[in-house]
Amino acid sequence: TDEEGRFFIIDEVLDKNGTFFTVEADGYFKGSRRLNPQDGSVNYAYVQLLELKSTGTFNATEGGTVSDNMSISDSANGPINITFPPNSIATEGGSLYSGEVTVATKYLDHGASNIGEIMPGNLLGLNNQAEEVSLFSFGMVAAELFGENGEKLNIAEGQTATLAIPIIDSLVTYGPAQQEIPLWSFEDEQFGIWVEDGNATLQNGVYIGEISHFSFWNVSIPYELAFIEGQLIAPNGNPLPNVAINISPFGVKVNYGYSDNNGYFAGKVPREGILSMKIGNTRQTCQDSYIHLGSFDSDTTIEPIELPFLAATSLKGSTLNCNNEPLENGLVKVVVGNKTTEFYLDNNNDFDLNVLNCTNETEVSLTAVDLDNLTEGFTTTLPNSTDVNFGTVAACEDQLTQFFTLTVDGRTATSVEGISACVDLGLFISAGIDSTATTSQSAFSFNLLMNNNGAVGTYSELDIDLIDISLTAPDFNEDTNFFCEGTCNTFISTIIINENGGSGEFLGGEFSGIGTLIGPNGAPTDVLTISASFRVPII
Repeated sequence: TDEEGRFFIIDEVLDKNGTFFTVEADGYFKGSRRLNPQDGSVNYAYVQLLELKSTGTFNATEGGTVSDNMSISDSANGPINITFPPNSIATEGGSLYSGEVTVATKYLDHGASNIGEIMPGNLLGLNNQAEEVSLFSFGMVAAELFGENGEKLNIAEGQTATLAIPIIDSLVTYGPAQQEIPLWSFEDEQFGIWVEDGNATLQNGVYIGEISHFSFWNVSIPYELAFIEGQLIAPNGNPLPNVAINISPFGVKVNYGYSDNNGYFAGKVPREGILSMKIGNTRQTCQDSYIHLGSFDSDTTIEPIELPFLAATSLKGSTLNCNNEPLENGLVKVVVGNKTTEFYLDNNNDFDLNVLNCTNETEVSLTAVDLDNLTEGFTTTLPNSTDVNFGTVAACEDQLTQFFTLTVDGRTATSVEGISACVDLGLFISAGIDSTATTSQSAFSFNLLMNNNGAVGTYSELDIDLIDISLTAPDFNEDTNFFCEGTCNTFISTIIINENGGSGEFLGGEFSGIGTLIGPNGAPTDVLTISASFRVPII
């Protein structure tokens, strides 16, 4: 993983019916995830590791009981209890262990908003008949044993420990809570699936059962499966990528995942019960965002699901690397409120994506990241609206703080001096580069006058009072220029202002258009494409 915890699985053959991977780090329980990838798309998965903390100790020769109250939900019916008989602990090699044993446990609250990221795999199980089933969990526990020197330990062959898993009050009425329920251990070495492994009995709101080894343990009711797939779309019809969803029967979360870059989702769900889909999690807070799906007695492709009740923002723009070239392998980090979502650009430096804004935030921030060179640019923050255009953003940590870059018919020149903007009586931008810069660059001067004060937004030729671009380059005659005055209807253009810090700060944005080239004799000679990006000081 990189310094921000990102990982990438690229150009590998994956199983769309469920691909499993694990994540390991010192001082944490092993994390894992099972995802259902779509072919040729960017698929998202998240894992939050659980810290290994000592719950208690006991002497292996004498045995003992360890209790965990610290990681339990306030609504749970008691602590986690694990009771070990005397002489029941072994080393990884199978030898009987006689020293002090440290026990690390963690209760996984099934009602937690981040349960889909902290639990292993997903709630897919293999029952005693070797059938895949969907699990309705009443409680999950992670547990590990360590020796005096930090070595891993486990229960000796032929021995068992007694595990007591409390269930939270809200789950007691679901299912309904059964007097006897299957116990499931998580098999993470090869298949990444919960495996039926004994039974537990309900006693005063606590399930108690015998376990023969340590991993993650789960008390769950199994249900037959159906495979479903579908797509999430915004009201404008565009796909909604990287959206957290969970699908549940009986109002309790069961299946978790994220839509891919095209808004698609897929997975195995219970056939029994009426299913609903909830949008959002700890990173994407969306209140009351439940969608009725119905029940499925066979594999089903669902019609695209529009989310009209959720506010979505359309973000557009393009990205460059530090060499002012299109970003070939990168992503954009988008912040709405205090929630950050990343969107991989998938070999395309342009982005046109929809982001949920469930909390009606008034601003949206975006940062470009270059994954090849491990650099990122400064963050641009704009007012939030239905459509937000960020223009061109660079994924460069050494990005110029002020610049004016002009491109005419594919020829580009950049100036960092002699550039300024004035916003007192309308917007006036002035920039230039002299002909001594380099022989490969055009010499130019650029003047733009608009009938507004440069507020952040997108403007058309109707807002332009004057454009004057003078060029000197091998392919142009001396003092050829683009010029328009008045409404500039002959100069089709768009101007985007994405930064305006006021006097003493910077004006940032971009300009694009198609203009008529005026020769030295004042006659039109050609029509060329023009564009510019800028971040200039306001004087």
